Amino acid sequence: MAYTKSADKPTDGRTKAAKQTEKPYKPVSAHEIERIIEMVNGTMTIENMPLTEDDRKRLREIMQGLISADETVKQLIEKHRRNANV
Repeated sequence: MAYTKSADKPTDGRTKAAKQTEKPYKPVSAHEIERIIEMVNGTMTIENMPLTEDDRKRLREIMQGLISADETVKQLIEKHRRNANV
């Protein structure tokens, strides 16, 4: 088998870039979403920071694939920056 200079090399799974590739969206049932949210809420409540309804809504949107977690983090950072400057 001959190799050419223009041939794409396979991704090295040991590199950081390979590990950061976005995984395909896997649908989660509504029941499973609520179970996960309740588990997160239980953990956050132990830390005296229970989830608000906005937090729950945001988690549902992420788990339903309506918005990415990265985009949500960017929105939260922007929101808190605006509030800090008021």
